[in-house]
Amino acid sequence: HLRYAQIKAMNDTVPWGLRVEDANSYILYKNNAIAVDILPGETTHTHPLPATVTVTSGVGTTFNFNEWGSPGATTLTMRLTQGTSTSNISITRNTGFVN
Repeated sequence: HLRYAQIKAMNDTVPWGLRVEDANSYILYKNNAIAVDILPGETTHTHPLPATVTVTSGVGTTFNFNEWGSPGATTLTMRLTQGTSTSNISITRNTGFVN
């Protein structure tokens, strides 16, 4: 879904991104507001994470991309936890590389 938001931003003149509303879900954002569009494969604006997965870092953050697919001058990071395992998702500053 991050890459979907990135592609939408690259085809528009306003930022697109995902807003992590709480530890259990995120929403597609356009120009810093809830987008009219719904994420692919979804039936509502909110994408719930599986019950065993939580966002432990990044809650309340909007992970935006500009028209070049970049998050701007700062690398953005979200941490997901499932049981005792954690994974970081990073969006590299300037380039927009999602890792």
